[in-house]
Amino acid sequence: MDSSSHKRYHLHEWEPTDMFNAYYSRKSEKYITDETVRFPMEQLYKVAGQGEITGDYLIDISGGCNIHHLLPIFEFFRDITILEFSDLCVKELVKWKHRESESYDWTHVLSIMAELQGSR
Repeated sequence: MDSSSHKRYHLHEWEPTDMFNAYYSRKSEKYITDETVRFPMEQLYKVAGQGEITGDYLIDISGGCNIHHLLPIFEFFRDITILEFSDLCVKELVKWKHRESESYDWTHVLSIMAELQGSR
């Protein structure tokens, strides 16, 4: 293989909201969001409720700027550090954190979290 050939990585034209819409949104097919959002949240919530997940610090290394997997466990850690692989992911999280109007809408994930909390 020619070592001088140009390599192309997914982050050259990667847009976080495209991934959200495909795998994590209300627009996704139900079986996809059940597997990528609901099931992980349910399992983490169940394990955390049993006292199996706890600590001072959590370092999250996700494959995108997702937050759904942190919601069931965030209260069990004093500090959570989120590491991202692209500036676009960081920008998307900052927009969400500051509640900017163009940030991704995670209300459907918050609804799932509310359902889980109501079941305990």
